[in-house]
Amino acid sequence: SSQPSVSPGELSLPSIHPAKSELIVSVGDEIRLLCTDPGFVKWTFEILGQLSEKTNPEWITEKAEATNTGNYTCTNKGGLSSSIYVFVRDPEKLFLIDLPLYGKEENDTLVRCPLTDPEVTNYSLTGCEGKPLPKDLTFVADPKAGITIRNVKREYHRLCLHCSANQKGKSMLSKKFTLKVRA
Repeated sequence: SSQPSVSPGELSLPSIHPAKSELIVSVGDEIRLLCTDPGFVKWTFEILGQLSEKTNPEWITEKAEATNTGNYTCTNKGGLSSSIYVFVRDPEKLFLIDLPLYGKEENDTLVRCPLTDPEVTNYSLTGCEGKPLPKDLTFVADPKAGITIRNVKREYHRLCLHCSANQKGKSMLSKKFTLKVRA
C-alpha cells in the first residue's frame, strides 16, 4: 500500500507565539510575533482594509505605534492560517480613523473607528456638538472594526457623529464623521 505523500505537519495550523488570540502592548513597546510552521509562507497585517506582508517568520516592530493595531495572520503552504490581534495602547490616540463615511439607504454602514485599547467602556456613537442622534438609529460596536449603523435612512444624510468611549473614567471622542447617504 502506498503512503499518501503528505507529511503530517502540512495539515496543521501554523502556531503563533505568543499563543493567544489578542495581545495588548503600549505605544513604544516592541511587538514580537513568531510563526512556527514547516511550510511557512508569510505574515499579513491588516487594519482598515490596508494590508502589508512580510516573509520572515518573525514579525518584529521595534517601537509600536497606534497604527500597528490590527490583525496579524500567518499563512502556510497548505493555505492554512492562524491569527493574533494586537492592540497598541496610545494615550493620545484611542481611535484609528478611516474617512469618508458613506452609507447606502436601507443598508448597514461601518463607521471605521477601531479602538487601540479594548479595555474601555461604553464604546458607541455620539452626535456632534452634543446633538442627540436620531431616535431610530441603531448600531453595533466591534472594537476591532468600528461601529456599524444598521439600516441607514435617507434622513441620516449629513449626520455628524463621533465614535466615543470611556477610558479610565474619561470620555473620549474620535474625529468627526459626516455621513453621506446614497440612494
